[in-house]
Amino acid sequence: MWWKIYFWIISALFILSLTASGYDGSLVKYTFADWATLIISIPSLVGLYVFAYKKQFSTTQFWKVILWITIFLDAYTFAYYSLPAKSFLPEFLRFSTTLSGLEAIIVLIFDFPILYTAYQLAYNPHWYKREDKKFSISIISKEKTGWWKTSAIAIFLFSIFAFINLLSPVNEVQVSVEGQTVLAIISFIAIAVGILLWYRINLALYFSLVFFAFRSVSLLVGKEFIEFSLNAIFFFVLFITALKTQTNISKS
Repeated sequence: MWWKIYFWIISALFILSLTASGYDGSLVKYTFADWATLIISIPSLVGLYVFAYKKQFSTTQFWKVILWITIFLDAYTFAYYSLPAKSFLPEFLRFSTTLSGLEAIIVLIFDFPILYTAYQLAYNPHWYKREDKKFSISIISKEKTGWWKTSAIAIFLFSIFAFINLLSPVNEVQVSVEGQTVLAIISFIAIAVGILLWYRINLALYFSLVFFAFRSVSLLVGKEFIEFSLNAIFFFVLFITALKTQTNISKS
């Protein structure tokens, strides 16, 4: 189920990325780099659909080509947006959009599951034996993947950052007593949730996913990009944990 949800989220974001440009009436001039990324995104989305819905499509050689082209374009995208100056590059190698290196990292983080599905289609001949499990609201997960402990550590780190933000004497914005109280409560709740995640409590995982999803939107709207990037990493770890606990790929 989680792979299907991810597919529709990425598909919606892909469509929005095509329609969001040009709202001011101006025409967007796509470069060769833009077109290359756009063209390779289509088979990548197809691969994600194939993996999510367990459909047979094309050959392993085809998916190997798609995988390595995607890796190359992702590496180039990150390198491009990390450059302090881009004027030395030819026009056709530049992107029409403007992103910071930090924003490029966030984009790549959300692209990792697509790379994972392409890898499975290319190198795992038994990927179609993946067993999608029903949405579980049981207390303790039976999956003993190490991602549970990784998620718990991520939540512990979040609580530490919250405490530092609470106790730090250097703040440009003065936080009210009520705001400090709320922040302290959130920190203690995060510690409790981290403990529950350590012991593989499903409801703690779902609660954390919803919390960080809403928090990501709030930070993005508020243009708190640095804090948003940290929040996105926490959300990514939790999302991978959900994928690991809700899917199972046979190795035989």
